[in-house]
Amino acid sequence: MYRLNKHFKHFTSTTNNKNLPVIVNNINNVLEFTLNRPKALNALNLEMIEIIQNNIKNLNKNDKAIILKGSGNKAFCAGGDVVAVTLAGRDGDRSDENNLSRTFFRDEYICDHTIASLNIPTIALMDGIVMGGGVGLSINCDYRIATSTSLFAMPEATIGFFCDVGGSYFLPRLPGKIGLYLALTGARLNGSELLEAGVASHYYDTTNKKNTLDYLINKISQSDCKTEDMVPLLDELCMNPKDIPSTFIKGCLISILVE
Repeated sequence: MYRLNKHFKHFTSTTNNKNLPVIVNNINNVLEFTLNRPKALNALNLEMIEIIQNNIKNLNKNDKAIILKGSGNKAFCAGGDVVAVTLAGRDGDRSDENNLSRTFFRDEYICDHTIASLNIPTIALMDGIVMGGGVGLSINCDYRIATSTSLFAMPEATIGFFCDVGGSYFLPRLPGKIGLYLALTGARLNGSELLEAGVASHYYDTTNKKNTLDYLINKISQSDCKTEDMVPLLDELCMNPKDIPSTFIKGCLISILVE
């Protein structure tokens, strides 16, 4: 309980404190969560999970939507802070229920489930690196916007770990055998490939990122958007899939994977 109370002041108010690992802005009842560890590629740690989870739990009836994005120009979120978790498991008392090696994954999965269960629209801007824990935050959103700089993977496969953070749910539901291929290989996908594979719901050019986000937030705040109402709005802002060159796995495996 001490661990939560220690940071509780972060959960109950919108703040622009640039020292926090997650910056939460309420812009006309649209909550914008910015993962704010750019030097660590916005790798997810326990404090970040707690800030996101507790702000979501304290939503009020006027909040219209949630947007998740990363700070810096390199990553949405490159995964969990595995160094800290590994050290806690190696050097700490793993029988202690408050040991980071136990609490991190438990709280991460609870946070992912909470995002997936919300009844207001949730949007993830999958700009830059999206791996591991970053996949969990984004894939459980209603809408997932890939960009020309997106780099997605489930690298757990390369270390013999199961595809967590919802991977066992969304991967089998991708077209053909794409999910199986990604789970077994940890293969990386770029933005257009994410859209083709069905991981992303939309795609846009990052050169217009700032204007796109401002316009999107403004449009949502002026409407009574329900989750299904977001489709035409995002379609208006994002590129038509027909205009995006097909590059899925260099075009050589797609016919095998979808059969």
